[in-house]
Amino acid sequence: MKVVVTNPRPKSSRQLYFEPPILFRMADQASDTDQEHTPGVTAHDVRYDPDNDHSATYKVYLCPFQSGTPEETLEFLTKLKLIMRGNGLTTGPRQFNLIRSLLKGEALRIFNVRAQQLGAETVPHATLSLQAVVSYMFPNNPLRHQRRHLRYETKWKRTDTVRSFMTRWNELNDLLPQFLPFQGQVQKIQDDDACEAIFSYILQPWHTRMLADQWDPMDHSFQELQAELE
Repeated sequence: MKVVVTNPRPKSSRQLYFEPPILFRMADQASDTDQEHTPGVTAHDVRYDPDNDHSATYKVYLCPFQSGTPEETLEFLTKLKLIMRGNGLTTGPRQFNLIRSLLKGEALRIFNVRAQQLGAETVPHATLSLQAVVSYMFPNNPLRHQRRHLRYETKWKRTDTVRSFMTRWNELNDLLPQFLPFQGQVQKIQDDDACEAIFSYILQPWHTRMLADQWDPMDHSFQELQAELE
């Protein structure tokens, strides 16, 4: 767990700032075109329709994964699952073979240790072994810190567009089911709390207009709030 003692909040706040696993303001990332030319990258043909052997395909580029930030870890897993689904890898041995070909170093060691503990190479065991890699790459209490970051610590800059801000916020919320303790959709921030958080972030002119129009975000969905702001 990373604890930053220097508090970026106003001096009146006495709370320590616990850095979330994934910051809202993301660093510049390489595009798929850039990754195509990265040393060690592998190209995978993925079917648009996984159930159709004659489906058109597109390429997914993926670098072997050894270690990384929590966001890089989840990005790797997202592409890995896309490759497995798009190539119809629905059996345990085939999934294990692909995963082991794309992990290396410490990530591969953690995966193999957990896989050996679990025994047979089944699909559920492949999932649990990948979750062991995620657990190793993440700090302590990641879900609590990430939810708090999204609900209370994200700031809306005047340079942000509605679409870019809402897209990034929703993107991070959609990642929460992949955080420890891996309990699925219940880990996401639900619509009521999401709308309340966004309403507290928006710039004052929008805030004033919505109050004047008696437009209560708590009576609407996240998508309806985004449409109203746009």
